[in-house]
Amino acid sequence: KKLKQQTVVLIFVALSILAGVGYARLKYNDATLYNTQLAAELVNLQTEKTVSDTRMAAELAKLQTEKAAALETMKDKMQHMMTDMMTDMMRDMTKDVLKDRDEELSRFRRESEKQQETIEKLNDRMENQKS
Repeated sequence: KKLKQQTVVLIFVALSILAGVGYARLKYNDATLYNTQLAAELVNLQTEKTVSDTRMAAELAKLQTEKAAALETMKDKMQHMMTDMMTDMMRDMTKDVLKDRDEELSRFRRESEKQQETIEKLNDRMENQKS
């Protein structure tokens, strides 16, 4: 009877050990699966980050290109505007100079005409005195 009890206890202990080992193996497999899932999720997140970083870099490059083009356009417009302003200034200065010269010429003509009249009057007097 005692042998039977010991055998039953031994079988029970053996089954308990086997159940514990099986349970431990099951938990180990769950942990391994969970770690694998975490690793896969990490790879997925890293891939998404890389894709996002690549998109942002492409967008930044596009914006920098647009900025450079806009600056070049603005530079060209400023150069044209400065050229137009200088041309207008030179034209206005030339007009002013020509206007001043015309006024000087007109004044000189008037003075010349007055002098001519004075000379003619003096000539007339001299002739009158001779006669």
